[in-house]
This record gives sequence, C-alpha cells and structure tokens, in this order.
Amino acid sequence: MVNGWARLDDRGMRGRSADGGDSSGRGGEAERYRLEDCERTPARAASWPTLRLVSLLFTGLVTGCVSNSFSVQNPAQARGSSALLVSEVLLEVDDSGVKWGSGKVGDALKTALIKNRTFGQVHYPIYPTHPVPLKLPVLARGDIEADVGGGMAKSIVTGLFLFIPAGVLQYRETFTISAEVLVLREGRKLGPLILESRVAADHTLFAGPDSYAAHAGQLALEDLAARISEALAQHPDWFSP
Repeated sequence: MVNGWARLDDRGMRGRSADGGDSSGRGGEAERYRLEDCERTPARAASWPTLRLVSLLFTGLVTGCVSNSFSVQNPAQARGSSALLVSEVLLEVDDSGVKWGSGKVGDALKTALIKNRTFGQVHYPIYPTHPVPLKLPVLARGDIEADVGGGMAKSIVTGLFLFIPAGVLQYRETFTISAEVLVLREGRKLGPLILESRVAADHTLFAGPDSYAAHAGQLALEDLAARISEALAQHPDWFSP
C-alpha cells in the first residue's frame, strides 16, 4: 500500500508538474508578447515627435531655398511723352477700396505722371491756394485673389507629409487693382478711363505677408500708374484749350 500510494503520488505529481509546466509555458509566452507590445508602443509613440522634429528642421532648411516670385500680367509699356499735356493738374484720389494698399495710390500716380512727362506739376496731397482749371479724379478698387483650388490641394499634400513640402510648394495670390479716371476741365467731364493691373505673387506656406505683399502691391501700383499715364497721353484733345 505504501508503494501503491507512493506510485500514485508520483504519477499525480508528474501529472500536475506536466500540467503546471505547460500552463506556465503558455502564460509565459503570452506575458512575453504583452511585454514586447508594451515596449513597441512607447517606441512608436516616441517616433512621431522625432518625425515631426525632422520635418520641421527640413522645412526650415528648404524654406530658404525657394524665394518668392512675382509676375505682372501684361505689363504696361511706359513711354515718356515728348510734350507735356498740360502744365499742372490737381489730382484727387479715393483709394479707400484698395484692401491691400489704401493711401498709396496717389503717391504712385503722382510719381508716374511727372516721370513720364504727362504733366509738369501734379498737386497731391497738398493743394495750392490758386485755382487749378484741370482736375483728375481717380477712384481705385483693389483686392487679393487666392488660388483656392490649387492652394487646397497643396495644403492637403503638405499635411499628409508632415509639412515637409511646406518650404517647396508655392502658393499663388494675385493682387488686383482697378481705377476709374475722369478729366474735369472748365465744367466738362471727360472719360472715364477704366484701367486694371494684376500681379501674381508666388510664395511658400510659411512666408510672412510682409515678405511678399508689400512688393507685389508696389508692382501693381507702378503698373497701374504707367497705364493711366499712357491712357491719358492718347487723348491730347482733352487737354487742349
């Protein structure tokens, strides 16, 4: 009986040992997988900030490689006049409707009219005390047109690639300005002349407006002033006594 019990205990112990070992093996393997998965999760989480840091550093490098570019659409051919249309004119400008450069149209137009010898003297913004028989009222409107379709597609691509292409892809904004010009002489109203200038500015996503808007606006004003000067020169009869 002792041997029988001993043999039974021995078989039972072997069975329990075998079962326990098998269970312990499966549990250990599952536990190992869980530990490895836990180790991989922080690694993956840590990799995202690293990728973002690399993308931002890359963006900073390539942003300086792509410069802003500007294009005047059908630029005016400014030609100096051989003879003045009239000795002096009083310039009146309303440019409150120019969203990107209010207050600058008058100075740009005055400079062009004198430079191109359209008039000998342009009174603006200070007017003389003596009467000036010729007045030049100008009503200007200006806006900025964004390339909505192309800009949206580029924004999506930029986001998908973690802003890496931000310094390479260029976004286009077109600065527009139009002017209605009248000539008032001794109670007569001549005109109007309707003129428009458009300047396309291509810039990167992170380019500040100060880096391209001022230059694009100046180009548009200079082109508009040249167009007005040229258009007035084609009507010398408006200024003859």
